[in-house]
Amino acid sequence: MTTRRVIDVISPVEIVEEMQRLNRLVDEQRREMEHWAVEYAEAENEYRKAKANAYLSNTGTVPEREAHVDKVCERERKRAHIAEGMRKQSIEAHRGLLVQLQVLQTVSNLVRSEMDLTRTGADQPPF
Repeated sequence: MTTRRVIDVISPVEIVEEMQRLNRLVDEQRREMEHWAVEYAEAENEYRKAKANAYLSNTGTVPEREAHVDKVCERERKRAHIAEGMRKQSIEAHRGLLVQLQVLQTVSNLVRSEMDLTRTGADQPPF
C-alpha cells in the first residue's frame, strides 16, 4: 500500500479558498445567531408578560388559572419555543463551521510541513 501525501490531494490554493469560504459562512452564521438571540429574548419576554397577565386575570383555582394561561398564551408560547429552537440550532451550526475551519487549519499545517520536508529533505531542519 502506498502512502498518499496530503499535498497530492489538496493544494495550498484550494485550502486558502476553502478557508475564505468557511470564514464567510462563520460570519454569516454569527449574524444569524445574533438575530435569533434577540428574537428569542423578545419572544420570551412577550410570553412571560402574557402569562402573568393571563394568570392574574383569572380568579379560579391554581389548576384552572394554569389551564387559562395555556389557552390564552398559546401563540406567545409557541413563538418563544420556536425562537429558542432556532437560537440553539444557529449556535450548533456556528460550532460546526468552527470545527470545519479548525480541521482545515490542521490540514493546512500538514501541507506546509510536507512542503518544508519536500524542499529541505527529511534529514534537514526546515529553517
